[in-house]
Amino acid sequence: MLKLLKFIIIFNCFYAVSQSPEELFRYANKAYNDGQYERAIKYYDSIISIGQHSPELYFNLANSHYKLNSIALSILNYEKALLLNPKNKSILNNLQYSKNMMLDNFTILPRTDIELFFNSVLNFTTSDGWAFIFIISLWFFVLLLFLFIKSSKPFLKRVLFLSSVFFLILCLTTLLNAISKEKFEKNSISAIVAINSESFRSEPNIRSEVLLTIHEGTKVLIVEEVEDWVKVKLVNGNSGWVLKSNLYPIIFAK
Repeated sequence: MLKLLKFIIIFNCFYAVSQSPEELFRYANKAYNDGQYERAIKYYDSIISIGQHSPELYFNLANSHYKLNSIALSILNYEKALLLNPKNKSILNNLQYSKNMMLDNFTILPRTDIELFFNSVLNFTTSDGWAFIFIISLWFFVLLLFLFIKSSKPFLKRVLFLSSVFFLILCLTTLLNAISKEKFEKNSISAIVAINSESFRSEPNIRSEVLLTIHEGTKVLIVEEVEDWVKVKLVNGNSGWVLKSNLYPIIFAK
Protein backbone atom coordinates (compact mmCIF):
# COMPACT_ATOMS: atom_id res chain seq x y z
CA MET A 1 0.00 0.00 0.00
CA LEU A 2 2.83 2.36 0.93
CA LYS A 3 4.65 1.64 -2.34
CA LEU A 4 1.48 2.32 -4.31
CA LEU A 5 1.03 5.64 -2.51
CA LYS A 6 4.62 6.65 -3.28
CA PHE A 7 4.12 5.71 -6.92
CA ILE A 8 0.96 7.85 -7.17
CA ILE A 9 2.72 10.85 -5.59
CA ILE A 10 5.75 10.53 -7.89
CA PHE A 11 3.51 10.08 -10.93
CA ASN A 12 1.45 13.17 -10.08
CA CYS A 13 4.61 15.25 -9.55
CA PHE A 14 6.05 14.08 -12.86
CA TYR A 15 2.74 14.75 -14.62
CA ALA A 16 2.53 18.30 -13.23
CA VAL A 17 6.11 19.10 -14.21
CA SER A 18 5.57 17.71 -17.71
CA GLN A 19 2.70 20.11 -18.40
CA SER A 20 3.41 23.30 -20.32
CA PRO A 21 2.82 26.66 -18.56
CA GLU A 22 -0.12 27.29 -20.93
CA GLU A 23 -1.77 24.00 -19.95
CA LEU A 24 -1.21 24.61 -16.25
CA PHE A 25 -2.64 28.13 -16.60
CA ARG A 26 -5.71 26.72 -18.33
CA TYR A 27 -6.19 24.10 -15.58
CA ALA A 28 -5.74 26.78 -12.92
CA ASN A 29 -8.33 29.06 -14.50
CA LYS A 30 -10.79 26.17 -14.77
CA ALA A 31 -10.27 25.29 -11.11
CA TYR A 32 -10.82 28.95 -10.19
CA ASN A 33 -14.03 29.15 -12.24
CA ASP A 34 -15.23 25.93 -10.55
CA GLY A 35 -14.68 27.50 -7.14
CA GLN A 36 -11.70 25.22 -6.36
CA TYR A 37 -9.47 28.07 -5.21
CA GLU A 38 -6.89 26.02 -3.32
CA ARG A 39 -6.42 23.79 -6.37
CA ALA A 40 -6.09 26.86 -8.60
CA ILE A 41 -3.42 28.27 -6.28
CA LYS A 42 -1.37 25.06 -6.57
CA TYR A 43 -1.47 25.29 -10.37
CA TYR A 44 -0.52 28.98 -10.39
CA ASP A 45 2.33 28.32 -7.93
CA SER A 46 3.54 25.47 -10.16
CA ILE A 47 3.81 27.90 -13.08
CA ILE A 48 5.80 30.37 -10.96
CA SER A 49 8.09 27.58 -9.71
CA ILE A 50 9.28 26.95 -13.28
CA GLY A 51 10.25 30.59 -13.72
CA GLN A 52 7.17 31.98 -15.46
CA HIS A 53 5.99 35.48 -14.50
CA SER A 54 3.20 37.62 -15.92
CA PRO A 55 0.71 40.19 -14.59
CA GLU A 56 -2.19 37.86 -15.52
CA LEU A 57 -0.64 35.00 -13.54
CA TYR A 58 -0.14 37.02 -10.36
CA PHE A 59 -3.52 38.73 -10.77
CA ASN A 60 -5.34 35.39 -10.94
CA LEU A 61 -3.27 34.01 -8.05
CA ALA A 62 -4.15 37.08 -5.98
CA ASN A 63 -7.84 36.66 -6.84
CA SER A 64 -7.69 33.05 -5.62
CA HIS A 65 -6.17 34.09 -2.29
CA TYR A 66 -8.74 36.89 -2.00
CA LYS A 67 -11.55 34.35 -2.38
CA LEU A 68 -10.04 32.43 0.56
CA ASN A 69 -9.80 35.65 2.64
CA SER A 70 -5.98 35.48 2.67
CA ILE A 71 -5.38 39.21 2.95
CA ALA A 72 -1.58 39.21 2.99
CA LEU A 73 -1.14 36.77 0.09
CA SER A 74 -3.75 38.50 -2.05
CA ILE A 75 -2.11 41.91 -1.53
CA LEU A 76 1.36 40.40 -2.11
CA ASN A 77 0.38 39.00 -5.50
CA TYR A 78 -1.61 42.08 -6.57
CA GLU A 79 1.53 44.12 -5.80
CA LYS A 80 3.63 41.75 -7.94
CA ALA A 81 1.10 42.00 -10.77
CA LEU A 82 1.25 45.78 -10.44
CA LEU A 83 5.04 45.78 -10.78
CA LEU A 84 4.63 44.02 -14.13
CA ASN A 85 1.70 46.17 -15.27
CA PRO A 86 1.62 49.40 -13.19
CA LYS A 87 -1.36 51.06 -14.89
CA ASN A 88 -3.78 48.13 -15.08
CA LYS A 89 -7.12 49.29 -13.63
CA SER A 90 -8.35 45.79 -12.73
CA ILE A 91 -5.22 45.14 -10.65
CA LEU A 92 -5.47 48.55 -8.96
CA ASN A 93 -9.17 48.06 -8.17
CA ASN A 94 -8.77 44.55 -6.76
CA LEU A 95 -5.74 45.63 -4.74
CA GLN A 96 -7.89 48.33 -3.17
CA TYR A 97 -10.61 45.75 -2.35
CA SER A 98 -8.00 43.67 -0.51
CA LYS A 99 -6.69 46.73 1.33
CA ASN A 100 -10.22 47.48 2.50
CA MET A 101 -10.01 44.26 4.54
CA MET A 102 -6.92 45.50 6.42
CA LEU A 103 -6.94 46.81 9.98
CA ASP A 104 -4.17 49.37 9.40
CA ASN A 105 -4.78 52.59 7.50
CA PHE A 106 -1.71 54.80 7.84
CA THR A 107 -1.70 58.28 6.35
CA ILE A 108 0.76 58.55 3.46
CA LEU A 109 3.58 61.00 4.14
CA PRO A 110 2.94 64.03 1.90
CA ARG A 111 5.48 64.86 -0.82
CA THR A 112 6.43 68.19 -2.34
CA ASP A 113 5.63 69.00 -5.96
CA ILE A 114 9.35 68.76 -6.82
CA GLU A 115 9.59 65.25 -5.30
CA LEU A 116 6.48 64.15 -7.18
CA PHE A 117 7.87 65.54 -10.44
CA PHE A 118 11.27 63.84 -10.11
CA ASN A 119 9.63 60.56 -9.05
CA SER A 120 7.32 60.65 -12.05
CA VAL A 121 10.31 61.25 -14.36
CA LEU A 122 12.37 58.48 -12.73
CA ASN A 123 9.44 56.06 -12.87
CA PHE A 124 8.81 56.77 -16.56
CA THR A 125 10.59 53.49 -17.33
CA THR A 126 12.85 50.85 -15.76
CA SER A 127 16.63 51.08 -15.35
CA ASP A 128 16.99 48.98 -18.52
CA GLY A 129 14.66 51.39 -20.31
CA TRP A 130 16.74 54.39 -19.26
CA ALA A 131 19.91 52.55 -20.34
CA PHE A 132 18.36 51.92 -23.77
CA ILE A 133 17.44 55.62 -24.16
CA PHE A 134 21.01 56.53 -23.11
CA ILE A 135 22.49 54.30 -25.85
CA ILE A 136 20.19 55.79 -28.52
CA SER A 137 20.99 59.34 -27.33
CA LEU A 138 24.72 58.60 -27.35
CA TRP A 139 24.47 57.24 -30.90
CA PHE A 140 22.72 60.41 -32.10
CA PHE A 141 25.24 62.61 -30.27
CA VAL A 142 28.21 60.88 -31.95
CA LEU A 143 26.51 61.03 -35.35
CA LEU A 144 25.65 64.73 -35.05
CA LEU A 145 29.13 65.56 -33.76
CA PHE A 146 30.66 63.74 -36.73
CA LEU A 147 28.41 65.65 -39.17
CA PHE A 148 29.23 68.92 -37.38
CA ILE A 149 32.97 68.33 -37.86
CA LYS A 150 32.53 67.38 -41.52
CA SER A 151 30.12 70.19 -42.42
CA SER A 152 31.39 73.40 -43.99
CA LYS A 153 28.14 75.40 -44.07
CA PRO A 154 27.85 77.88 -41.17
CA PHE A 155 24.07 77.56 -40.70
CA LEU A 156 24.15 73.77 -40.85
CA LYS A 157 27.10 73.66 -38.44
CA ARG A 158 25.13 75.81 -35.99
CA VAL A 159 22.10 73.49 -36.18
CA LEU A 160 24.26 70.39 -35.83
CA PHE A 161 26.15 71.90 -32.90
CA LEU A 162 22.97 72.79 -31.00
CA SER A 163 21.47 69.38 -31.77
CA SER A 164 24.60 67.58 -30.55
CA VAL A 165 24.56 69.64 -27.32
CA PHE A 166 20.91 68.66 -26.80
CA PHE A 167 21.71 64.95 -27.20
CA LEU A 168 24.77 65.30 -24.96
CA ILE A 169 22.55 66.71 -22.20
CA LEU A 170 20.03 63.93 -22.88
CA CYS A 171 22.85 61.36 -22.62
CA LEU A 172 23.97 62.66 -19.24
CA THR A 173 20.40 62.89 -17.94
CA THR A 174 19.39 59.39 -19.03
CA LEU A 175 22.66 57.94 -17.68
CA LEU A 176 22.00 59.49 -14.28
CA ASN A 177 18.40 58.26 -14.38
CA ALA A 178 19.54 54.73 -15.29
CA ILE A 179 22.02 54.66 -12.38
CA SER A 180 19.49 56.16 -9.93
CA LYS A 181 16.72 53.81 -11.04
CA GLU A 182 18.95 50.73 -10.78
CA LYS A 183 20.07 51.78 -7.29
CA PHE A 184 16.44 52.41 -6.32
CA GLU A 185 15.30 49.02 -7.66
CA LYS A 186 18.07 47.20 -5.77
CA ASN A 187 17.68 49.05 -2.48
CA SER A 188 13.91 49.58 -2.28
CA ILE A 189 12.46 46.14 -1.62
CA SER A 190 8.97 46.33 -0.17
CA ALA A 191 7.24 43.62 1.82
CA ILE A 192 3.81 42.67 3.15
CA VAL A 193 3.15 41.79 6.80
CA ALA A 194 2.32 38.07 6.73
CA ILE A 195 0.76 37.48 10.17
CA ASN A 196 -2.29 38.83 11.99
CA SER A 197 -0.25 41.24 14.13
CA GLU A 198 3.42 42.13 14.36
CA SER A 199 5.26 44.23 16.95
CA PHE A 200 6.95 47.31 15.53
CA ARG A 201 10.02 47.66 17.76
CA SER A 202 12.59 50.38 18.46
CA GLU A 203 15.59 48.01 18.19
CA PRO A 204 16.31 44.60 16.58
CA ASN A 205 15.68 42.45 19.66
CA ILE A 206 12.70 40.98 21.46
CA ARG A 207 13.34 43.04 24.62
CA SER A 208 13.15 46.44 22.92
CA GLU A 209 10.24 48.84 23.19
CA VAL A 210 7.15 48.11 21.11
CA LEU A 211 6.37 51.35 19.27
CA LEU A 212 3.10 50.09 17.79
CA THR A 213 1.45 47.00 16.35
CA ILE A 214 1.06 46.53 12.61
CA HIS A 215 -1.27 43.99 11.05
CA GLU A 216 -1.64 41.55 8.19
CA GLY A 217 -1.45 43.06 4.71
CA THR A 218 0.39 46.26 5.67
CA LYS A 219 3.01 47.24 3.12
CA VAL A 220 6.43 48.30 4.40
CA LEU A 221 9.73 49.34 2.83
CA ILE A 222 12.77 47.31 3.91
CA VAL A 223 15.56 49.70 4.94
CA GLU A 224 18.11 47.49 6.71
CA GLU A 225 18.69 43.88 7.77
CA VAL A 226 20.35 42.60 10.97
CA GLU A 227 20.31 38.79 11.33
CA ASP A 228 16.65 37.77 11.87
CA TRP A 229 15.40 41.35 11.97
CA VAL A 230 14.66 43.99 9.37
CA LYS A 231 14.24 47.71 9.78
CA VAL A 232 11.20 48.86 7.83
CA LYS A 233 9.52 52.15 7.04
CA LEU A 234 5.77 52.73 6.94
CA VAL A 235 4.03 54.99 4.41
CA ASN A 236 3.65 57.64 7.14
CA GLY A 237 7.43 57.83 7.53
CA ASN A 238 7.73 55.93 10.84
CA SER A 239 10.55 53.36 11.07
CA GLY A 240 10.92 50.32 13.29
CA TRP A 241 12.20 46.74 13.52
CA VAL A 242 10.21 43.57 12.79
CA LEU A 243 11.07 39.90 12.44
CA LYS A 244 12.10 39.04 8.87
CA SER A 245 10.18 35.74 9.00
CA ASN A 246 6.90 37.63 9.47
CA LEU A 247 7.15 39.43 6.12
CA TYR A 248 6.46 38.45 2.51
CA PRO A 249 9.04 40.34 0.37
CA ILE A 250 7.66 41.62 -2.94
CA ILE A 251 10.25 39.94 -5.13
CA PHE A 252 10.08 37.46 -7.99
CA ALA A 253 11.46 33.96 -7.46
CA LYS A 254 14.18 33.07 -9.96
